Amino acid sequence: MEPDLSPQDQIDEEAAIWCARVFGPSSESFDSHAFQSWIESHSAHREAFDAMARTWRQLDGMERLLPANSNAAMPEPAAEAVEEAEDNAGHRLTFDRRRMLAAVAVTGVLAVSGYAYYASRPHSYATENGHRSLVRLDDGSTMTLDGATSARFSEDDTSRTVWLTAGRASFEVAHDPSRPFSVHAGDKIVVAVGTSFSVELLQNEIRANLHSGSVDVIDNGPATGAKRYRLRTAGDHFIAQNGSAPVVTHDNPTDDLAWTKGILAFYNESLPVTVERMNRYSTLQVVLAPGLEKDRVSGIFKAGETEKFVAAACELLDLRAERTGDTIRLNAATP
Repeated sequence: MEPDLSPQDQIDEEAAIWCARVFGPSSESFDSHAFQSWIESHSAHREAFDAMARTWRQLDGMERLLPANSNAAMPEPAAEAVEEAEDNAGHRLTFDRRRMLAAVAVTGVLAVSGYAYYASRPHSYATENGHRSLVRLDDGSTMTLDGATSARFSEDDTSRTVWLTAGRASFEVAHDPSRPFSVHAGDKIVVAVGTSFSVELLQNEIRANLHSGSVDVIDNGPATGAKRYRLRTAGDHFIAQNGSAPVVTHDNPTDDLAWTKGILAFYNESLPVTVERMNRYSTLQVVLAPGLEKDRVSGIFKAGETEKFVAAACELLDLRAERTGDTIRLNAATP
């Protein structure tokens, strides 16, 4: 399930559609009044359309595809609408008209340009609470999203980029040395070429775990300032807690990919982290009373079995559970 587009993404998409209508080889369905109304309704519309038009100007060798004496012309309704919108808005669109007119006469150029735009535009992915999703990205890599996770992916000729905005994801990266694969999570960037790793955003931590190959983690956090960490051995873990310098460890035997099979395995894990992970898989949410942040948990639980997890935590850590609706509050058994 993809989340709604951001307002700017929506405007950019509308601008691309109008470019296709205005400068495409056919104007049969072109509505000049609708175009004029759209481009005048907000300054951001004119700016987005102008930027989209400039991409045509950057297409190398377009004039060479046409005879020197070409009389190619923009479809008349489209040309009139552009001029009318420019005049009424008191604003001249800054694209090169000669180049645009040449482009219209080249069959298929719009389709190629449109493909390049949509390929570079970020694609958004998200999972609901209690669901996982396997996504095959356009570059051939795969991304597995944990429950309650959201991410965006974009690629161009020089890079492949994921923005992880919530939850956890694992990656199997298609090998392409000319285009590094990077995952942005908060103020950390994990960079790889062809490897397997996972990245997780927690309430107070950012983690990266290496499964094969090697990755570099670039930390732009205030505690360190632009520092690079390398994970080079399967099982290496990068952990950055808020307000503390990151650490790289290799002493955690937890099966980090067990969650992709619906199993949550914890080894001496902090109680807040185990609760946050369990909460990704159930409408029944666990909250912690103050003072339990330093408690630690070991165990293997099936994703979604929140009540069994709560029972085990109460027994092992001497806690008391209070349930109200879909919320369970864990308290110390004694003040």
